Amino acid sequence: ARYPDLPVLFYIDWEGPANRDDTGGCGTERIGHLQGHACDDEAFWSEREAVEFIGALRVPYLRVQSATDHVQSSNAHAVDMVNAAVRGGVPWGRVKPQRSRPRNPTREQT
Repeated sequence: ARYPDLPVLFYIDWEGPANRDDTGGCGTERIGHLQGHACDDEAFWSEREAVEFIGALRVPYLRVQSATDHVQSSNAHAVDMVNAAVRGGVPWGRVKPQRSRPRNPTREQT
């Protein structure tokens, strides 16, 4: 979304973080891999919060999300991302649950 001139035709997001609460330990769960930065450092976070950029997408957006996220205790960040993309005007936006295996691996899916 930040680089609209790249030749991207479709954007797939697999359980990506939405904001500083997910990555910086700024949420109530205090988890994230960027905890060394102050939660109120707007200059730092303005470059790293996907939910702020996803609305600028101009290609279809697919969010792959497990019922149980691999890091977060809820899926609120997934809802935030899809809602921000739709509000921003993506041509198509969906959430696809992750499956452990294809529904019918012996047949081509239509």
